[in-house]
Amino acid sequence: MGAPSLLIWFGRITAVLAVPICLYYLSSFTPDERPTLEQMLPPQDQGRLEEIRTIFGIEPNRVIIGIKPEADPNSVERLKQQIRAIDDVADVMQLSIGGQNARLLIIGITAGNSTMQAARRLEKAIAASTAAFADTVAATIGTPQIRVASWQSAYEDMRDILPWLLISVTLIPYLFFRSLSALLFPLFVASISCTLILLLVQHFERSTGLIAVVLIPIVWSIATLDAIHLIDRTARLAGKRDTFFLGVEVRALAHPCLLTTLTTAGALLILALQEDSPLLHDLGIWAGVGALLAYLLTFFSGTLFLSTGIRHRPVPNWPRYLALQAVRFSQHHAKRVLTAWVALLCIALSGLPSLQLTVRFPSLFHASHTLEEEIDKLATMSGTDLRPVDVFIEAIDDAGADRMALLNAARAVRNYAKTWPETKRVLPFAGGLETTAASKPGTEEAALSDWFKPDSATARVQLHFAPHSFQRHSELIDWLRHFDHTVLSQHRLWFGGTGYDYHRMEQLGAKAGMMGLIGSLAIILATLLWTFRGSTENIVPALIALLLPALLVGGIMGHAGIPWSLGMMLLPVIYIGLAVDYTLHLLWPLRHSQRSLQRRLQSSALRAGPALLATTAVIATCTAALSLSTIQVNRELGGLLAVGLTFALLSSLTLTPAIFTLWRHRSVRY
Repeated sequence: MGAPSLLIWFGRITAVLAVPICLYYLSSFTPDERPTLEQMLPPQDQGRLEEIRTIFGIEPNRVIIGIKPEADPNSVERLKQQIRAIDDVADVMQLSIGGQNARLLIIGITAGNSTMQAARRLEKAIAASTAAFADTVAATIGTPQIRVASWQSAYEDMRDILPWLLISVTLIPYLFFRSLSALLFPLFVASISCTLILLLVQHFERSTGLIAVVLIPIVWSIATLDAIHLIDRTARLAGKRDTFFLGVEVRALAHPCLLTTLTTAGALLILALQEDSPLLHDLGIWAGVGALLAYLLTFFSGTLFLSTGIRHRPVPNWPRYLALQAVRFSQHHAKRVLTAWVALLCIALSGLPSLQLTVRFPSLFHASHTLEEEIDKLATMSGTDLRPVDVFIEAIDDAGADRMALLNAARAVRNYAKTWPETKRVLPFAGGLETTAASKPGTEEAALSDWFKPDSATARVQLHFAPHSFQRHSELIDWLRHFDHTVLSQHRLWFGGTGYDYHRMEQLGAKAGMMGLIGSLAIILATLLWTFRGSTENIVPALIALLLPALLVGGIMGHAGIPWSLGMMLLPVIYIGLAVDYTLHLLWPLRHSQRSLQRRLQSSALRAGPALLATTAVIATCTAALSLSTIQVNRELGGLLAVGLTFALLSSLTLTPAIFTLWRHRSVRY
């Protein structure tokens, strides 16, 4: 055995040892469990949350307990006393919602209890209290319960899905290429890339937070993509030459792979251009770095790991011929293929108007989850969206800081909000406000001390709304701001509570998503212009084939009633990366070859088809595994990614040849 072969085997043994170490690190990695809000919101909003804690001594979230209609009032009072005795509870207020025959307990959380440890402690304490009053309590829901359940679901999902992911990323490449290298190399590149990027994030960032959870699937997908292309190229070269270095062919493969990597990294780095959300800013930077890192690791280690000096085994030909037959059929029946895609597009476009932006909180789980049943029960009995909005009235001058002026401003806000049909309840109660405004403050003023802070010249009003759309919620907040500017001359309004904070978070996500979409389109267009040297006859068909499947996925979301939310941000990122990869690798030979268009596309299908099919099979299978998750957005994301990647592959192998054929015929005719 020569020195090259010894070096090859040394590299492979090292890789085999490195993979389990990296997988163990990834499985044992614990990200920062700070609330998503505090990671997502800009510094000025985080300062607002701290101001709420400082002035009112409470956390900007609540626990809501639904009381059974037949519950004994004495039992309710004993429950309230027991909950007040919990160390982390700041206040307990009971309210009734007219027309719903519902009684609720609103539990405030003492400031300084925003950690996951505090959430677990409070969740256990409230669960113990409510368990003793099973005849009184109908349902319980709050931010501590949701945080604990969501992290527990995430860990359980990782445990259940990880074996499926490992089987998919190893077995599928082996079935396509029938080699030990094909079995190990994608797993090696993906696990090493994810480990390195997490180590870099830990070194340069103060906390890893949610960014680590989002980074892993992005970097894993990109690393798997390039690794499979390299496996495909080396597997086909293995039967032609028996050399240690892979040579010119692999360097040629590095060019389109580099272009797709730069396109994907550029689309991710666009997120770093916005400064509204620190989380999205850091995610854009590190995801872009992770894409480049995965590319470098693939081609740096691939020459050693996949050297053709090892004994060659026959590669199955069915992926090549399947891709070839798809291209040939589309060329011979171009009009029929295009008609079928246009029909699908028309169906999809009819669903796009139904696609809406929404705030998922607190309904984060699948219907089978125990906590989701509690959420549905409490939302039904209360008739609210379980996302109260806190309106803070702050004096801006000495006259406004007067106790009577502050209370009058709070009363004005309350009366204005009660005119909206969506308003189910306004806290504190009208009677409490009137009594507190009297010349002799009594016990009511002490009871309302959590709502009025004369020393800080600040008051608080809480609004409970019936379920309504995202756009309507934005309109209500804008109306309050307009009311502030036109009526409250001595005070200013600012907002908090889960109803405002989660809405604000989704607004930032939508803004970043729109910025990313526009930037991605510009980058894709620039990539196609550079690839085809400005040739319109190549750029236009390629752009159509790229964008049409994205519209189909949007239409599916509209028809299926799947709303857009922050949790869907991975959908366009992964889709754009793979769709651009499919298009560039299929059309790369069109740049220089002098052969006929049909022959070039067929030759390209034979050359790139196995890698495209294997990539789709691996990543679509991995993302489809998310359908096992108990978190609803993960289930939807997994299904949509699998469908979107399948559409992208079919578009590359059928729609692209059909459009090119008809476009060239049109060019010849005119």
